[in-house]
Amino acid sequence: MAVSEQSSIEDLARLEFETSLILEAIDTEDRAEAIRNLRFFVEAGFISDVEGKISSLNDEQLPSQVAKLDQPLIDDRQVMEIGTLADPVSIEEASKSNFEVWVEQFFEKATRDGISESTIRLISPYFTIDRDVLVMERNQVEFSLQATNYILNSTSAEIVSIGVEKRDELRELLDEIESDYLVSRDILLALWGHETRFGSLQPRFNVVTALATLAYDGRRRTFAERQLLDVLRLISEDELDPGELEGSWGGALGQMQFTPQAHLKYGIDFDGDGRRDPNSSTDALASTANYMSEFGWNDAIPWGYRVVSNGELSEDIAGQYLPFSKIDKIGLGIENSDKTSPEIELAIIKIGESDPAYFAVTRNFDVLRHYNNSISYALTIGLLADLIGGSRNLPLDWLSVDG
Repeated sequence: MAVSEQSSIEDLARLEFETSLILEAIDTEDRAEAIRNLRFFVEAGFISDVEGKISSLNDEQLPSQVAKLDQPLIDDRQVMEIGTLADPVSIEEASKSNFEVWVEQFFEKATRDGISESTIRLISPYFTIDRDVLVMERNQVEFSLQATNYILNSTSAEIVSIGVEKRDELRELLDEIESDYLVSRDILLALWGHETRFGSLQPRFNVVTALATLAYDGRRRTFAERQLLDVLRLISEDELDPGELEGSWGGALGQMQFTPQAHLKYGIDFDGDGRRDPNSSTDALASTANYMSEFGWNDAIPWGYRVVSNGELSEDIAGQYLPFSKIDKIGLGIENSDKTSPEIELAIIKIGESDPAYFAVTRNFDVLRHYNNSISYALTIGLLADLIGGSRNLPLDWLSVDG
């Protein structure tokens, strides 16, 4: 981290420190390292930052093991003569000192929020630190796959073939869900296939443990804590076995990778066993249909169309919903335009830059983006649904591959 002259020794010297060791650290040549140490000790409670100068420094490398609790994570034996740690605090050491305190505080909060003592006893064994969750969170690779390549990779012949088989295999169930919620079976199958390969690629993390880990030591602790409370409510209300709640390292549940909050709000017990079970394909598909319906899915219209010719496309109209009749007047060529109502509202979106692909999407596209806000994700689901339903054919070689 670059440290300006204004925030160097002169400013830092005004702070009231509780140890002379840190003052020595300021005199080192590596001021970035000194700042990291200073902020670490402020968070740990060893240093008073009266004017808030250190706390306001923007340093993303602050050790994430620091928990903002009443007791510090480190003690004098771990401090070297220049104010660094003799041995970095490991997850195990942190859990011995502060995790138990945090768990007690969380359980008190959960009790105030209406979680029963019996539920707390049931889930207590799963309140541990999962190192792999922290590794996954702290070493996320920035998504760099270009949009069209992402779509092509996600609409393989194999996944389409499995989707077609599931469409036939679950025909009666899908008929019933479609009738009750008025959401296309092909969209549901596309979401299911994309999220967990139709249930065959279930994530391996225990959701209670993963969320407890993130609520204690993650980067989005408040969010993780809310999701953890919702998991406890699900376990309590639906008598779910916490040992069987497996999901992603971020706490997404079951076959459709709902957040606990979404499953609590939109989950459906469609098989009638008294539980909204995220691991049940029946419940998961119905829950997703309920979710899509609640956000306004209209099964009378498609999700969108491919734009086959750009006409006089102006950037001014990009993203705006306009009647098809107006889009038709500016010369845009829309696939299956002969089947498109003049009143249907469409918005033009594009992916790629050097050789972009254009789509005219309906408001159903916005519903897909409620599930996942990525435009590439929503396009993938729409195209995969078309392929599974037979209204589109592979290969999608009209998509640019240079993104």
